[in-house]
Amino acid sequence: MSDEVDLANDAVQNRLDGAIAMQRAALHRQGTPECEDCGDDIPLDRRAVYPAATRCVACQGRRETLNRQGVRA
Repeated sequence: MSDEVDLANDAVQNRLDGAIAMQRAALHRQGTPECEDCGDDIPLDRRAVYPAATRCVACQGRRETLNRQGVRA
């Protein structure tokens, strides 16, 4: 039973590793995307850590703070 679980975990990890590698390669091919809130460029360092980022760190932090306070942003 544990062999099946290990194989399933390996398969999931391989898919995730492949998706991350594809996103990182895309980062180098594309221009710098802009934050959907303020319009500033999303830094490469942020996109390398979180390739699907659509906001800069400041705007994302502001949005998370508002969400914790129960304010719809």
